[in-house]
Amino acid sequence: MAIQLKIIQDTVFKQTTEDSAALPPEDKVTVAAGTILDIHSWKTLNQTHIRVALLRDSFGNPPRNTWCVFIPHIQLIQPPSIKVTQNTVFKQSTQSSSQLPPEDKADVAAGRVFYLHSWATASNDHYKLSLTWNELGNPSRNTWYAYAPHIQFINTQAQVVPLPGTPPISGGLPATKQLNVPHKSQLDNALNPTGACNVTSFAMVMSYFQIRGNTNVGQLEDELYRYMERQGLSRWDPYDLATMARNYGLVDDFTMQGRLSDIRKAIAEGRPCIIHGYFTSFGHIIVVRGYDQYGFFVNDPYGEWTSSGYLNNVSGANLHYSNALIQSKCSPEGEAYIWLHRLSKKNTNAFSRLFNFFDRD
Repeated sequence: MAIQLKIIQDTVFKQTTEDSAALPPEDKVTVAAGTILDIHSWKTLNQTHIRVALLRDSFGNPPRNTWCVFIPHIQLIQPPSIKVTQNTVFKQSTQSSSQLPPEDKADVAAGRVFYLHSWATASNDHYKLSLTWNELGNPSRNTWYAYAPHIQFINTQAQVVPLPGTPPISGGLPATKQLNVPHKSQLDNALNPTGACNVTSFAMVMSYFQIRGNTNVGQLEDELYRYMERQGLSRWDPYDLATMARNYGLVDDFTMQGRLSDIRKAIAEGRPCIIHGYFTSFGHIIVVRGYDQYGFFVNDPYGEWTSSGYLNNVSGANLHYSNALIQSKCSPEGEAYIWLHRLSKKNTNAFSRLFNFFDRD
């Protein structure tokens, strides 16, 4: 069966079904939306990926023609097709074949199937056919006229081939949801920019809930950094971070036994999440602002994670990190060991906050 692969969203072809960020450069290649490729064969690997063998094209370095592709980013298209029902002659016009020179006609045997790029009705009971993969005659051509009674359409329009459905979200949650949490980079912080992912992540969530700082001097994340130092709180202790969050007007529902499903549930309820993980060897903290069936939309304060290290020259705003990546970095011990802050705003218009930002005489 002749099939075309249509890229409907910028995607990454991969040599495995792993998250592309976890693969070395030689095992992945970016392919732009709108690209259409002829494929020789395809095979379902799981609910999210298929493997395709390209008919003519090769990608990557070294060049390869077999790749794993992410199902939500592609469509498999079966082109329009015809079957020749009796021996016939394809021609360069609708005239009788006996009136045409040899170079303007080609004999075609009954039973042959042709896939079409396009077709149209023509005069004298003919169709004008633009063949997708075949060229006939001498010189070779791919556009011919065929006598209508000698052919039969298998399908007149391109057909989308059904692929595995998206994995279900349990618990009656929406299939996808995003919260508009603003992104902040830790790299422009005045205080310890390479080590302040924690307070920067909390500053993003506070900004989402329109919680302002107490000093109105500098960035909120630097204020949180100073506050924790003055209060003797550790930026790497999740309970100290929860204390800071509460003192700034957040409700921090923290657990050390979180699951991916707990993150989705919180997001569906309108609660942004902050998670701890080994995205770096020392540890790193990021904001989760949304989810879909395949992973999570995150605000990463340090840039974009890759298997070879962070890309600090790109924005970490609203990145998509896969289920597998979050699970492996945040809960390598098993499925229920994520350090997870589920955050909401205190339901009160007035609460006191006691700070000691400055020494006073």
